[in-house]
Amino acid sequence: MRMFLLILTLSGLLSGQQPSPGDVLASIRQRYQGIRDASAHFSQTVKRRYAPVSKPTAGTVQIKKGNKYRIDTEQQVIVTDGNTVWMYTPKTKQVLIDNYSAKRQTFSPDQFLLGLPNDLTAVSAVRTDSIIVLTLTPAGSAGALKSIASIVVRTVTGRWTIDAIELTDKNGTVTAITLKEMRMNGGIDDGVFRFAVTDSMHVVDVNNLR
Repeated sequence: MRMFLLILTLSGLLSGQQPSPGDVLASIRQRYQGIRDASAHFSQTVKRRYAPVSKPTAGTVQIKKGNKYRIDTEQQVIVTDGNTVWMYTPKTKQVLIDNYSAKRQTFSPDQFLLGLPNDLTAVSAVRTDSIIVLTLTPAGSAGALKSIASIVVRTVTGRWTIDAIELTDKNGTVTAITLKEMRMNGGIDDGVFRFAVTDSMHVVDVNNLR
């Protein structure tokens, strides 16, 4: 992603066509205003400082306005209906149950299916052909963004949906996420955002541990 960004930067400088970062951010946000729900396949890698890139994690993500989302991977299933969060690990058959709190949520692929958070500032935008790479920084120091140093997203002119994200935290850890087969306003049923606990699962209510 960093080499890709460097190539785009050089190409943009040579062509002299640099889009306004603010205009790109506004176009993306306008595109997502009419979206009620969305789904996509995703792939995610993590590169920590002085460590090799992690093995890619792949799965599906579904989200609906009202703080509802579901992330399914081979390693874990995370579901929330906006009130309760279920985190299920198939290998151990353990399910953690907690109350949903937007302030406690960390960044994940679902964050980008209904648009970019409001507390982000557009720093630069580099265009090559129809592809634009937009760099953003958090405007505040609270919530899920407090540990993030920068965010780079990729979009296409005219389409204005995000298909690649790179997050760098303040410790230098880089998380790269690619979104594919995105579907908007498919009418996702609310039942998708509720998790069915069975007798074979070991349940841990996090609220009882506080």
